[in-house]
Amino acid sequence: MEFYKGNKLLNELRLNSNFISPPNGVWSLLYADSFNRPILNLRVYESESIFMKYRDYFPLFKSVDSSDLIIHGQDSFKLKWSDSNNFDFFSGDSLYEEYLKKDLVLDGTYRGKPFNSKASSFYHIWQSKQRFTGGITDIDLLRLDKKNNPKELFEIKRSKIAIDSWKPYHNDKGGYEILATFCKIENLEFTIVYYHYSTEELIEDITRLMVMRKLEGFNFNILGKYNLKEFIDGIYSI
Repeated sequence: MEFYKGNKLLNELRLNSNFISPPNGVWSLLYADSFNRPILNLRVYESESIFMKYRDYFPLFKSVDSSDLIIHGQDSFKLKWSDSNNFDFFSGDSLYEEYLKKDLVLDGTYRGKPFNSKASSFYHIWQSKQRFTGGITDIDLLRLDKKNNPKELFEIKRSKIAIDSWKPYHNDKGGYEILATFCKIENLEFTIVYYHYSTEELIEDITRLMVMRKLEGFNFNILGKYNLKEFIDGIYSI
């Protein structure tokens, strides 16, 4: 099965020590309660070897538990909660039961919204079939301060809609609310970055980026359009 493997902007920013972005084969997910308040940061790894390489890669956050899940196959997962030293094996069905005990899921026979393109992993496919108590989103990118602590969180958006016409989709409102709440609790800036691509994603696609901030409700403040170096340097001010 062919899975989605990230995007050009994140691939470039992973080369810069001022940023942290989940490497290919790793995902940093935020699960929320029914009020879109984040309650769990689950780091998902495509394989055991990727976990061993990147298990200490992510910062810990004070407002949520941080747990780890390793994908072993189409219906096989290993999970370690934050209060445990050991991984336990789960099938898809038993993982649902485990999440049910943690008040993370409501229903195991749910048909969620379709994927934007491809699924990213077998866990992504499993997750799409569960009805969770609250919303789920992922952490795309973090900017670090001089002490290597996170100071800014980014939601990365790309589309074939022209940069001057694109606006945040209302269907993504829940994810924006989770990230905005998380950033407020963690004292991070929450920034949205958009770039346009046409057919095949090329390096030229990330030479013009639109940067915006979420205001109250579903309102956004466009900070401007910047090239990649300007964005890396943070000239829009944080």
